[in-house]
Amino acid sequence: MPRIAIVDLSFHWPPTGGSWVDVAHIASELADHGAAVRIVVPRVDTGGLRRGHITEAPPVEVEQVPVSLHQFTALALPRILESRVRAWRPDFVMITNTFAMAPWVARVFRDLPVLLRIYGYEILCPFYMSLWPKGKVGQWALSNPRAEICNRNYLTSPWACTACALRGIGRELLPRWMNPFSHEYVASGGWLPGYHKAVGKAFDVAHRILVSNEFTAGILHRWSSKVTVVPGGVDVGRFSPGRPSGEPCVLMPGRVEDPRKGYAVFREMVHRLVKRGVSLRAMVTDPRYDGNSPHIRSAGWVPYHDMPALLRSSRVVVVPTMWPEPFGLIALEAMASGVPVVVHRIGGLANLVEDGVSGLVVTPGDVESLADRVATLLNDDGLWLRMSQAARERALTFSWRTTVEAHYLSIFGMIPRSDA
Repeated sequence: MPRIAIVDLSFHWPPTGGSWVDVAHIASELADHGAAVRIVVPRVDTGGLRRGHITEAPPVEVEQVPVSLHQFTALALPRILESRVRAWRPDFVMITNTFAMAPWVARVFRDLPVLLRIYGYEILCPFYMSLWPKGKVGQWALSNPRAEICNRNYLTSPWACTACALRGIGRELLPRWMNPFSHEYVASGGWLPGYHKAVGKAFDVAHRILVSNEFTAGILHRWSSKVTVVPGGVDVGRFSPGRPSGEPCVLMPGRVEDPRKGYAVFREMVHRLVKRGVSLRAMVTDPRYDGNSPHIRSAGWVPYHDMPALLRSSRVVVVPTMWPEPFGLIALEAMASGVPVVVHRIGGLANLVEDGVSGLVVTPGDVESLADRVATLLNDDGLWLRMSQAARERALTFSWRTTVEAHYLSIFGMIPRSDA
């Protein structure tokens, strides 16, 4: 059986992001199928730039490599990680969550089969590296109700996209204001002219390029024939159905302060439902929520292990994102919990949710339609029950085991175990 090293520059456990959930569970399932798997992550202990912190036992072996900020550069970091990875003698290297550093990490393993796992749009849009949008991104969310996205990408317009990133990220390029994403953009030299060529070489080095949705694949196919769409999965044991009780809860999980996540749409939807006299309890999960609506309250930060109970207690989960979510894990976790979802028709969500069957899908920014769909699920018990069952059935097709057997085993030359 193969030895698989997963190099991830930002892995934390317990997770605060869907991609870390994906990495851990894919690794765990591969191990259950007989592979030897190890996640290698740099451990950085500096304030807001911390990386690789493990405070609970993850479901797979993780090696933390101590790295200082002075070593976190395109010249030094890949060699440090290479030394630790090669000492383990892997047969494959899968690079995940390396963002702007990905081309340099891929290069040091070019003699091995390399899988480049791209979860988001970091290769296509350097501005995506800025975790908290402000300036033009904030204005875009307010003035772009139909969620139209930029038609440029870094591969075709490197100069324009780099200039946009530098303007957009702004003061986060300065040491005092950096977050892990802007810091990595600077440390990798992603803003330098030669970086575009490095990205192309990384595509050449990669054995496979795995992306989350057809939107990303459609762009990258112009640059590489190695692109494969591999969806995420869900823990169908942890996220399982319950029966909500009490006043119906309409939940929007995620970051309310990020205009791309669509909180403004959610708030307007709630206000319209309240004006109609619909009985509901509206909730968000972001601790930064400033209480700007008397009809919405926040559960605060909800640890990953508490999310199943929160989802099961909800009548409807709303994902009103205004940008093309690469996959939409939270929607899938809700569906696995037997909770109907109402989502925008954009990004990975457009393919994940079957409109009228496992959930309801509306045009981005159409608040009235969003309110109508949510009201229907709140008032029609028969429809809610049918959609709850269909959502669970849909989620079962995305179990981690199914995802690994359908997409990963063939890549690593493995076959399903009869007792798996």
